[in-house]
This record gives sequence, C-alpha cells and structure tokens, in this order.
Amino acid sequence: MRLFLASYRLGGAGSGLARLVPEPRRAAVVANATDAWPAAAREWAVRSEMQMLASVGITAHELDLRDHIGDPEGVRAVLDRSDVVWLRGGNTFVLRSRLAQSGADAIITELVRDGRIVYG
Repeated sequence: MRLFLASYRLGGAGSGLARLVPEPRRAAVVANATDAWPAAAREWAVRSEMQMLASVGITAHELDLRDHIGDPEGVRAVLDRSDVVWLRGGNTFVLRSRLAQSGADAIITELVRDGRIVYG
C-alpha cells in the first residue's frame, strides 16, 4: 500500500510523491469535491492541481466521476492507466457521493490495497 498524505497539497514533500511511482508518472486527478463550485472556479482548481503535479514530474489528467456514474468499468479503465489517484479537497460530502455513484470508492480501495496505485 502506497499513500501520500499531506495536510495541504504537496506540502514540502513533492519529491517524495514522485519517488513513489516509476516513470513515466501519470496521475488521475479527481476534483469532484469542487463540483458545487462555479464552473470557472472548478476549472481553475483542476488546472492548479495538474500544474502542481507537473512541477514534480507527474503528468496529470482529470478523472471526472460525473462522467462515470454507474460506470465502474470506465473508472477502472482510467485508473489502470494511472500510477497515482490524486483527490483534490473541497466538499467531502459531494466527493463521497460521486465516489459511491461511480464505484470509484471500491476500485480505488482495491488498487491501493494491492499496491497498484498511489493514493494522494
């Protein structure tokens, strides 16, 4: 099990996250905790997370769970091509709902438990 836990974004330990995954490093950014925000603010938040991950050598793409409601196979396909799943903070109630609706909660748990993906 590989976890990267920080109180705010990468903290001062971004290189530690990069060391947890082999190259090429790919991250799926889950920003659904910001779904209730205005669209422009949500878009900025996603870009900000991607830029932060890029600063430590990780190429990121968004995994928007709204596109995978009732589609756990689609979630798994995206995560199978990722080394890191990065969950952006915000409204944890909205995030938890999206994780359950898409089946991502069980898939992420399995992949992290089996050491196939880093959770951050």
